[in-house]
Amino acid sequence: MAHRRIGIDIGHTGVRVAEVDAPPGRRPKLLAFGQSGIEPGAVQGCAVRRQEGVVAAVRRALRASGARSRHAVVGVAGEHTYVRPVALPAASPAQMRASLPFLVQDALPVDVADCVLDFWPVRRLDRVVEGLLVAVRSAEAAAVVRAAEKAGVRVDQVDLAAFGLLRAAVPASPDEPVTAVVDLGCDGMQVVVGEAGTPQLVRFGPAAGLAVAHDVAGALGGDPSVAEHVIDADLVARPEVAALVASHAERIAQVIAQTLAYHAQSGRRPAEAVLLTGRGAEMPGLGQCLATVTRLPVAFARPEAVFDVATRAARGCADAPRSWPVAAGLAMRGAA
Repeated sequence: MAHRRIGIDIGHTGVRVAEVDAPPGRRPKLLAFGQSGIEPGAVQGCAVRRQEGVVAAVRRALRASGARSRHAVVGVAGEHTYVRPVALPAASPAQMRASLPFLVQDALPVDVADCVLDFWPVRRLDRVVEGLLVAVRSAEAAAVVRAAEKAGVRVDQVDLAAFGLLRAAVPASPDEPVTAVVDLGCDGMQVVVGEAGTPQLVRFGPAAGLAVAHDVAGALGGDPSVAEHVIDADLVARPEVAALVASHAERIAQVIAQTLAYHAQSGRRPAEAVLLTGRGAEMPGLGQCLATVTRLPVAFARPEAVFDVATRAARGCADAPRSWPVAAGLAMRGAA
């Protein structure tokens, strides 16, 4: 089990757990996937607020997945996480990471002393290395780690959820098109553009699923959780509800299109395809609207594009067809 790890994705409405076996030089295998709902208010803005509720949800997700490993990578995302493009003097990876606190304070809206820092190199230009600075508030990262370890796992690494998203959705091959992977969650959206397995841009967007659910709930005279199921079940029949959903789909598509335009204007190769994941990915009309405004092919991320998929994992993914990528990609980092 030396190359097996589990990835733990903790979100607003649930916890997802995936187990991956990824020996070096071989195609990774997705061994298990499971998820569990989480009590309301336990996670807000991707941050742990009620630890015991999160601990219980992680335990349930572990049981649901049937994962055997207890070595884990947990994901972080959201408003307490910052990703910025920076250029550092060329040096060894260890030296560049050690220099971060002295070089990047001006790039962050928070004190570097309150953050865990990392640097993801993208390309070298003469004596400079361009890459992505990742800063996570130390308190929020520690809360996620404590919750996972109280649930019975050993956390080996903390990783950016967006990086896991890219690993799980797009093969790390120079033959793959530059791809934007968009995760539409209940309380937020993340976009990561990758080339040959290397993230080029990461953006966190405004609330997606909750905003739609609240507007639809108002039109239906019900509660937002009911509205979420109405949207998921594709039962938007009332004209006023259909108009609300269409308006949100267009707004989300425009935000994604603007992000991809910004990426292209930075001088990098523009995105050539878009993959959708997350509960909000099946919002009626979203895929078509996004394809229209970006003029790019749009599809759902599929586990078999990157992984050999074990039967048990296939069943778990079938039960949650848009929820598996972040957890699976996090496990890939720990397993490799």
